[in-house]
Amino acid sequence: ANVTVAGPGFINFYLNSSANNEVIRSIIAAGDDWGKVNVGNGLTRFGAFVAEELVGTWEASTPAHLTVDEARSQACSVLAELLPDATPEPGDVVAFVRGQEVAVRLVDDAPTATFELPRVGVDVGEALLADLTYLFEIGGERVWLAPDCGRAEIPVGFELTHNRTLRLERRGTHEQMYLVYTAVHLAGWYASNRFCGTCGSAMRRHDTLRALSCPGCGALVFPRLNPAVIVCVRDPERNRIVLTRYAAGRYAPIDALVAGFVEIGETLEECVRREVREELGIAVKSIEYYKSQPWGVAGDVLAGFWCDVDGDPTLHMDAEELGRAAWVAPEDIAGQPDDLSLTNEMMCRWRDEHASR
Repeated sequence: ANVTVAGPGFINFYLNSSANNEVIRSIIAAGDDWGKVNVGNGLTRFGAFVAEELVGTWEASTPAHLTVDEARSQACSVLAELLPDATPEPGDVVAFVRGQEVAVRLVDDAPTATFELPRVGVDVGEALLADLTYLFEIGGERVWLAPDCGRAEIPVGFELTHNRTLRLERRGTHEQMYLVYTAVHLAGWYASNRFCGTCGSAMRRHDTLRALSCPGCGALVFPRLNPAVIVCVRDPERNRIVLTRYAAGRYAPIDALVAGFVEIGETLEECVRREVREELGIAVKSIEYYKSQPWGVAGDVLAGFWCDVDGDPTLHMDAEELGRAAWVAPEDIAGQPDDLSLTNEMMCRWRDEHASR
């Protein structure tokens, strides 16, 4: 922990992992009331997250504060760090994973359909505790991977359910779906790296890093992240954007934006131009970065971009990749069934900002 004066009106508090986690939990518990105080002439204080540390910044002139959704978003990324000394405790979540499927208990008799995951001491007995792998902490809950890279025998009362089903049925909160997506990502990585790709020796979990190490040749393997772009292509003159749908059977049948993986040796901006050209057959300009999002079911980290059509707006859709591509006006954009994805955030933000034009 450390405290520094960052400039007039700013004091930065750098917290270690343990204190960091406690602060995140208090923010989530307090909701939108977090940061409000009665001193300082009624002005609200706010917190800002930087890298993997929470920097509590008090600024006397700022009337804004961090919302609960912002706190939860930051909690997802900050608390994904490895805790080498963690041990399973009663109530901790245990992820049993097979590919894209996760063991859940579907709950339909609640006001809103949801799901439950196995927990230590309730569904998972002591016999398995020594072989659990720590994954991450989210919303004050620690998550572990079941033995055999998540493929151990599923507890009674739970069933394997595809993460896509949970999403399409709108069963999970942001925290639950982040938990499922990230557990699927890490389980797949562990399962795919049981043996060293260089010498064939059985890999071992590293003591302090989120990594696997080879006792034979010393190779060190970190979780794989696939960089990809999400692209909202705009036509400012006609007040419309391009919405797409993937070809039948590829992904969920919902509206989307242009998307694709970054190639080796390619910048993110070059990827934007190439993906739009390949999928839509048009050129773009004024490329502008928006924000990013982890998307564990594909092992992705997504980077969202805005851009404008450059020249002829006639679309020439790649029929192998897409089932639909069209220019759409604000009033015709319904959005996706949930608000989990960066894609949905971008299309709905553009719609709301341009609806009255």
